[in-house]
Amino acid sequence: MQWNCKQIYALRLAFFEERKRHEDKLEKHLKRIRQLDDESFFLDIPSKLPEAYRQSLAEFQRRMAFGVAVEKICTQLQKVVRQEFKEREDFNLKFGPYLPAATKPDLLKMPI
Repeated sequence: MQWNCKQIYALRLAFFEERKRHEDKLEKHLKRIRQLDDESFFLDIPSKLPEAYRQSLAEFQRRMAFGVAVEKICTQLQKVVRQEFKEREDFNLKFGPYLPAATKPDLLKMPI
């Protein structure tokens, strides 16, 4: 078979277009591979994954327990402060009128 210049030129164009399409496809796949590599850095040390997972669960539980403990302490502190307010107020109502004026500023102070 004899090839003329137009056929050779068309074949050459088709070849370069096909090559460009494959290069684009390859670049797209390489980009995704690089992205997956960046996202999966933790897989570089697979032996640490189970321990990290268990420790994460334990840390979440510890933090939840801390939150519950702080909430209980705050509730108790609020009760103590409310009681202190009431006792000071009762004292001031009961004995305040009989005390010297110089003591009033200190007696009127509240705990917080």
